[in-house]
Amino acid sequence: RLTADQRAELWPLTLEFERKGLTIRWDCAMVPFLAHHSEDRAANGISAARARTLGVVGCVGGERLLARGVDGTLAPCSFVSGQRHFQSISEHWQEDSTLNQWRGLAKDPPEPCRSCSFQSVCRSGCRVVSAHLTGQALTPDPECSRVIEWQASLP
Repeated sequence: RLTADQRAELWPLTLEFERKGLTIRWDCAMVPFLAHHSEDRAANGISAARARTLGVVGCVGGERLLARGVDGTLAPCSFVSGQRHFQSISEHWQEDSTLNQWRGLAKDPPEPCRSCSFQSVCRSGCRVVSAHLTGQALTPDPECSRVIEWQASLP
C-alpha cells in the first residue's frame, strides 16, 4: 500500500513526467489517488472535468466492461472470477447480480464518495482493490486518501 507521502507525490510526479514528454494513463485502479490532488484540495490540483478530458475514468466494470474468460465465464472485470450460469451474454448483462451491484455502487455511492467532488470520475474506486484489501468489493476504495481520512474521523 502507498504511504501518505507517496500518495501526495503521484500527481506532481505525473506533471513532471508530462513536462518531459511522457503521457501517463491513469487506469481505474489508480484513479482514487487523484482525489488526493483534486482542485478543491490542492492549489495545482486537477478538476474532475480536466480528468474526464484526459480520459481518466474509474471502475466501469459491469457498466461499460464485461470480461470473458478463456473458459467462457463472464465477469465485470478481467481481474475477478466470472460466472457461467446464464444462457446468453445479453441475459448475463441484464440479470447478473454482481454486475448490477457494481453498477449500483457507481450510481448511488456511500459516503465519503457520495459527497466527493471527484466521484463522477473516480466512481468509488477499484472494486478489485476494495475486495483485496477489505474483503468487500462494494465498499469505497480503501486506498483513496479521502476514504482514509473519512474512516479516521469516525467515532
